[in-house]
Amino acid sequence: MIENTVEEHLRSFDIPSIADDISFDLDFLRAEEIWDRSGNTRHGYVDPDEVAVELFEEVISSHVRKMCDLQERGMQKEAGRYCRGIIRGIQKYKRESKSDFRDWIGDGIQYVARHVFDTWRDGCTSESVRNHTEQKVKEQWSDLIRR
Repeated sequence: MIENTVEEHLRSFDIPSIADDISFDLDFLRAEEIWDRSGNTRHGYVDPDEVAVELFEEVISSHVRKMCDLQERGMQKEAGRYCRGIIRGIQKYKRESKSDFRDWIGDGIQYVARHVFDTWRDGCTSESVRNHTEQKVKEQWSDLIRR
Protein backbone atom coordinates (compact mmCIF):
# COMPACT_ATOMS: atom_id res chain seq x y z
CA MET A 1 0.00 0.00 0.00
CA ILE A 2 2.77 2.46 0.89
CA GLU A 3 4.66 1.41 -2.24
CA ASN A 4 1.59 2.22 -4.37
CA THR A 5 1.25 5.63 -2.71
CA VAL A 6 4.91 6.39 -3.40
CA GLU A 7 4.57 5.39 -7.05
CA GLU A 8 1.39 7.48 -7.43
CA HIS A 9 3.27 10.46 -5.99
CA LEU A 10 6.19 9.89 -8.35
CA ARG A 11 3.82 9.80 -11.32
CA SER A 12 2.07 13.03 -10.29
CA PHE A 13 4.81 15.54 -11.12
CA ASP A 14 4.82 17.61 -14.26
CA ILE A 15 7.62 19.13 -16.30
CA PRO A 16 6.86 22.82 -15.54
CA SER A 17 6.79 22.15 -11.78
CA ILE A 18 10.13 20.35 -11.89
CA ALA A 19 11.59 23.18 -13.97
CA ASP A 20 10.33 25.78 -11.50
CA ASP A 21 11.87 23.84 -8.59
CA ILE A 22 15.22 23.56 -10.39
CA SER A 23 15.33 27.24 -11.36
CA PHE A 24 14.31 28.27 -7.83
CA ASP A 25 17.01 26.10 -6.26
CA LEU A 26 19.68 27.40 -8.64
CA ASP A 27 18.77 31.01 -7.91
CA PHE A 28 20.12 30.58 -4.39
CA LEU A 29 23.68 30.16 -5.70
CA ARG A 30 25.84 33.24 -5.19
CA ALA A 31 29.17 34.32 -6.62
CA GLU A 32 30.52 34.65 -3.08
CA GLU A 33 30.38 30.85 -2.82
CA ILE A 34 32.73 30.64 -5.79
CA TRP A 35 35.14 33.13 -4.26
CA ASP A 36 35.12 31.25 -0.96
CA ARG A 37 36.13 27.96 -2.61
CA SER A 38 38.45 29.14 -5.39
CA GLY A 39 41.86 30.74 -5.75
CA ASN A 40 45.10 29.79 -4.10
CA THR A 41 44.87 27.13 -1.43
CA ARG A 42 47.46 25.10 0.41
CA HIS A 43 46.72 22.32 -2.11
CA GLY A 44 47.26 24.54 -5.15
CA TYR A 45 45.11 26.77 -7.30
CA VAL A 46 41.37 26.10 -7.63
CA ASP A 47 39.83 27.58 -10.77
CA PRO A 48 36.66 29.64 -10.18
CA ASP A 49 35.03 28.19 -13.31
CA GLU A 50 35.48 24.66 -11.96
CA VAL A 51 34.02 25.69 -8.61
CA ALA A 52 31.01 27.25 -10.35
CA VAL A 53 30.30 23.97 -12.19
CA GLU A 54 30.74 21.96 -8.96
CA LEU A 55 28.28 24.17 -7.10
CA PHE A 56 25.79 23.99 -9.96
CA GLU A 57 26.10 20.19 -10.03
CA GLU A 58 25.58 20.03 -6.25
CA VAL A 59 22.20 21.74 -6.62
CA ILE A 60 21.18 19.57 -9.57
CA SER A 61 22.41 16.29 -8.02
CA SER A 62 19.37 15.64 -5.83
CA HIS A 63 17.14 15.99 -8.88
CA VAL A 64 19.36 13.67 -10.92
CA ARG A 65 19.14 11.10 -8.11
CA LYS A 66 15.33 11.29 -8.26
CA MET A 67 15.47 10.75 -12.02
CA CYS A 68 17.75 7.73 -11.58
CA ASP A 69 15.50 6.36 -8.81
CA LEU A 70 12.59 6.45 -11.22
CA GLN A 71 14.62 4.50 -13.76
CA GLU A 72 15.59 1.92 -11.15
CA ARG A 73 11.90 1.48 -10.30
CA GLY A 74 11.20 0.74 -13.96
CA MET A 75 9.37 4.03 -14.40
CA GLN A 76 11.07 4.93 -17.68
CA LYS A 77 8.41 7.31 -18.97
CA GLU A 78 8.38 9.26 -15.71
CA ALA A 79 12.18 9.39 -15.64
CA GLY A 80 12.13 10.82 -19.17
CA ARG A 81 9.68 13.52 -18.08
CA TYR A 82 11.81 14.23 -15.03
CA CYS A 83 14.89 14.60 -17.25
CA ARG A 84 13.00 17.05 -19.43
CA GLY A 85 11.95 18.97 -16.33
CA ILE A 86 15.54 19.23 -15.12
CA ILE A 87 16.77 20.47 -18.49
CA ARG A 88 13.88 22.90 -18.79
CA GLY A 89 14.72 24.23 -15.32
CA ILE A 90 18.35 24.71 -16.28
CA GLN A 91 17.23 26.57 -19.41
CA LYS A 92 14.83 28.71 -17.37
CA TYR A 93 17.64 29.60 -14.98
CA LYS A 94 19.94 30.43 -17.87
CA ARG A 95 17.39 32.75 -19.48
CA GLU A 96 15.70 34.34 -16.48
CA SER A 97 18.07 34.43 -13.52
CA LYS A 98 19.44 37.77 -12.41
CA SER A 99 21.86 36.05 -10.03
CA ASP A 100 25.49 37.13 -10.06
CA PHE A 101 26.35 33.43 -10.05
CA ARG A 102 24.88 32.97 -13.53
CA ASP A 103 27.62 35.18 -14.96
CA TRP A 104 30.26 32.88 -13.49
CA ILE A 105 28.84 29.54 -14.65
CA GLY A 106 29.05 30.42 -18.36
CA ASP A 107 29.38 27.33 -20.58
CA GLY A 108 29.22 25.15 -17.49
CA ILE A 109 25.44 25.31 -17.86
CA GLN A 110 25.65 23.35 -21.12
CA TYR A 111 28.10 20.90 -19.59
CA VAL A 112 25.75 20.13 -16.69
CA ALA A 113 22.65 19.93 -18.91
CA ARG A 114 24.45 17.52 -21.24
CA HIS A 115 25.55 15.43 -18.26
CA VAL A 116 21.94 15.20 -17.02
CA PHE A 117 20.78 14.15 -20.48
CA ASP A 118 23.56 11.57 -20.88
CA THR A 119 22.88 10.15 -17.41
CA TRP A 120 19.20 9.74 -18.23
CA ARG A 121 19.92 8.21 -21.65
CA ASP A 122 22.45 5.75 -20.25
CA GLY A 123 19.91 4.54 -17.68
CA CYS A 124 16.88 4.35 -19.97
CA THR A 125 15.87 0.78 -20.75
CA SER A 126 12.94 1.55 -23.04
CA GLU A 127 13.76 2.25 -26.66
CA SER A 128 10.42 3.95 -27.34
CA VAL A 129 10.79 6.24 -24.30
CA ARG A 130 14.40 6.96 -25.25
CA ASN A 131 13.42 7.92 -28.79
CA HIS A 132 10.50 10.07 -27.64
CA THR A 133 12.45 11.89 -24.92
CA GLU A 134 15.52 12.42 -27.11
CA GLN A 135 13.31 13.93 -29.80
CA LYS A 136 11.59 16.27 -27.33
CA VAL A 137 14.84 17.36 -25.69
CA LYS A 138 16.56 17.98 -29.03
CA GLU A 139 13.56 19.91 -30.37
CA GLN A 140 13.31 22.16 -27.34
CA TRP A 141 16.83 22.46 -25.95
CA SER A 142 19.33 21.45 -28.63
CA ASP A 143 21.43 24.54 -27.87
CA LEU A 144 21.69 23.46 -24.25
CA ILE A 145 22.76 19.84 -24.79
CA ARG A 146 25.03 20.20 -27.79
CA ARG A 147 28.51 18.79 -27.45
